[in-house]
Amino acid sequence: MKINEIPKNAYVIKNGNVLPIEDLREQWEDIDVCERYGWYIAEKERLRVNAEDVIAKIIYDMDCDGYEDMEAILWDQIAQDDIDRVQNVLDSIFDIESADVYYQTNKKIDVI
Repeated sequence: MKINEIPKNAYVIKNGNVLPIEDLREQWEDIDVCERYGWYIAEKERLRVNAEDVIAKIIYDMDCDGYEDMEAILWDQIAQDDIDRVQNVLDSIFDIESADVYYQTNKKIDVI
């Protein structure tokens, strides 16, 4: 794919370094041809914290200091609505750019 064909809101990646495509476009003419090799379109994913995992960790910690069968009893008494509410709070807290990760796709940027 030619660099000018890439959408303006895209990100690119090379050796784990991620840049907005617009930054790379600004530098492109000044970059040595050999250095242009190895850039790919990046795919963005926002990581999500799972409420059940968080609750499981809390229950585990409580169980370590608690009583026999505490883990099973706690899980039995936690309603799905409660888990859903925790998930909504976690989604709200972590709906931020710093929770984004970028993966290299197989779409290579054409050098010439």
